[in-house]
Amino acid sequence: MICIVILSRSYYTYFMSTFACNGLIKINMEKDPALYTGFHERLQKILDAYKEHWDRIIEELTKLREDIGKGRTDEAGIVDSPVMQFLDLMLMEARLAVDSKEASIAAKLSEFIYSRIKESLLIPNFWQKPNERRRLEGDIRDELEYCGIEPLQEVAAKLTAELINLAHKRETEVKGS
Repeated sequence: MICIVILSRSYYTYFMSTFACNGLIKINMEKDPALYTGFHERLQKILDAYKEHWDRIIEELTKLREDIGKGRTDEAGIVDSPVMQFLDLMLMEARLAVDSKEASIAAKLSEFIYSRIKESLLIPNFWQKPNERRRLEGDIRDELEYCGIEPLQEVAAKLTAELINLAHKRETEVKGS
């Protein structure tokens, strides 16, 4: 017995739009975890909020796909553009609001951490030098543990690893900034 499923045009468009958004998010997640986590959460909210209203979902998914395509815009932030991915990651992991007092302190800390990462990445073959890498990891972890911001202190170990991973993924951009 052969079963043929006829999908409505709306459902097909919904399916392809969801697939496209998920693909874009997955591909770019490692380069900017905070931004693409936000896009992923927005995708889930769209799917949850509109359930069976295919046309409305397609409309919202189209807007989301356009925003994903734009990526991070050069909005006026509390730090320079290259540092923003690192600050956003710190704020996301510590669950700090962007407009909080702790965020302004974290911004200064992110600039220091970024400069330390950049300095380290300028060492030839940095990633092949375990001692240099451990030194950078230690410096970042110390800064996080002694920064005076409790939510950052609580996630210092995990955040150190994620900042190192982000630095590795964004090495070219960091060196060029």
